[in-house]
Amino acid sequence: MSATGRIAASMSATGRIAASMSATGRIAASMSATGRIAASMSATGRIAASMSATGRIAASMSATGRIAASMSATGRIAASMSATGRIAASMSATGRIAALKAAMGIAASMSATGVLLHRCLQLAVLLHRCLQLAVLLHRCLQLAVLLHRCLQLAVLLHRCLQLAVLLHRCLQLAVLLHRCLQLAVLLHRCLQLAVLLH
Repeated sequence: MSATGRIAASMSATGRIAASMSATGRIAASMSATGRIAASMSATGRIAASMSATGRIAASMSATGRIAASMSATGRIAASMSATGRIAASMSATGRIAALKAAMGIAASMSATGVLLHRCLQLAVLLHRCLQLAVLLHRCLQLAVLLHRCLQLAVLLHRCLQLAVLLHRCLQLAVLLHRCLQLAVLLHRCLQLAVLLH
């Protein structure tokens, strides 16, 4: 009977261990959820910072475009003044036509350069956004790997709980066998008493 008490106490301890493992699983799930929320908040902050940087780049491109347009206008004014000076200095109609053509060519060249720079900046912004998308996809893959590992941990904890339940049932079976043996001993003594009385 003392051994039965110890087995029952061991079964109770096993039950407490199973309850503790279940609580540990809930704590681990809570910690994993907290970590995912913190990672999501950090990623949101970085995405907001990246969007702000993209806005600054776009504003810089707009300012660059305005500077290029201003330079083009300044070049055209300077070329016009030069052409005016050459026209005033030259008395030949052929010289005046040549000066006007040269001034128009210089202004057109400066305008084309400004457009080319603006397009190069647009291409740089597009490449930057493609890199941001690649980084975002990489982080999504990292999050998927983390979730997979959390699921593997949950499966492992579930199997540990199943093992604890199996051990608990084995202890219950041992207690049942012990009681059967006690019953057999009692029946044997009853038979001995019957033989003695007979």
